[in-house]
Amino acid sequence: MHLLSIALLIFYFNTENLPINTTLIITLWATGIVLSITFVLLRKNAYFFHTSFLLLLLMFFAYTLSAYLGDQIRGYKSMCNKINQIDPLRKLEVISYKAFIPSISFYRNKKTIVAFYDGRETQFEKNNIYKKYLINDNKTFINLLENLNQLFIVTDPQYITEIEMSYSLDCKLIAIQKDHSAYLCEK
Repeated sequence: MHLLSIALLIFYFNTENLPINTTLIITLWATGIVLSITFVLLRKNAYFFHTSFLLLLLMFFAYTLSAYLGDQIRGYKSMCNKINQIDPLRKLEVISYKAFIPSISFYRNKKTIVAFYDGRETQFEKNNIYKKYLINDNKTFINLLENLNQLFIVTDPQYITEIEMSYSLDCKLIAIQKDHSAYLCEK
């Protein structure tokens, strides 16, 4: 009966809008029940058959839950979906501030500007087109911002106050990920 309730929970429980901690608690709860049943079966000397079955079931739970957790852990698909809901025509620029996140360009179907990130490898670039999307000096960044009334900034939350103060922007949080958050910023 417990296994049936866990299976139903996995298939019918919508974890999309839950915080990561709640989803992890549910996962740990399901794993704990399966492990408890495994230990009970170990005492009944039905080790091989029952434990093998339960380990396969545990792997099934992990595989199934990874589909729900994958986007919450590190993926930027849900973040870009929220950006795309606000800007469905992709008219606003997205600036990745002190971070290089190529998946944003993928999910937006539009190149993202990377500002103040030194880790991008450019030695194999055949032309200078990349310089339009890679900004590492304050003057170029200020010139870019002068032409934009609204934009999205994706950055580590520790930098948003710096951005607002340094560039006279008013930013509001629209999406959170593990390391970076998305903000809609206006002058």
